[in-house]
Amino acid sequence: MVNTIVTAASDRKEPRPRRDVRTIVGEAPPPTATIDRLETELGWEFIQIYGLTETSSMLTLNRRRAEWDALTPFERARRLGHAGPPAIGTRLGLAPNGEVLARGNTVFSGYWRQPEATAQALAGGWFHTGDGGCIDERGYVTISDRKKGRDHLRW
Repeated sequence: MVNTIVTAASDRKEPRPRRDVRTIVGEAPPPTATIDRLETELGWEFIQIYGLTETSSMLTLNRRRAEWDALTPFERARRLGHAGPPAIGTRLGLAPNGEVLARGNTVFSGYWRQPEATAQALAGGWFHTGDGGCIDERGYVTISDRKKGRDHLRW
């Protein structure tokens, strides 16, 4: 969707950058080059969020930071392509197998009438997202794989 918007806007004869538009993406981030074009050609702010049905839509919120101003636009776009740091009220961790874990006021209390599934999802006091990833030294999360549900896929 973001790539379609950038391409359509670049086809205009007289592009009119607008600095008051924000684009929020909650799925897998678009390619770095697309984020770069969105910000440099259109002047729009790109925001990446990550969440699940069992959490708020914003376990993480990644948007441009002042400390990135000295970076090239492409390098800023590369950093925006990560899920980002935890949102307020959220703590994130990693299970030994690399699964992203969450706890906080953004996490559900359980599945309705499914105590076994709830116990599994909230094992150890953390919500097990089913997503694989890593957390860097700044606390920024990168989602790299879907761990939950693979047994049910039939290709």
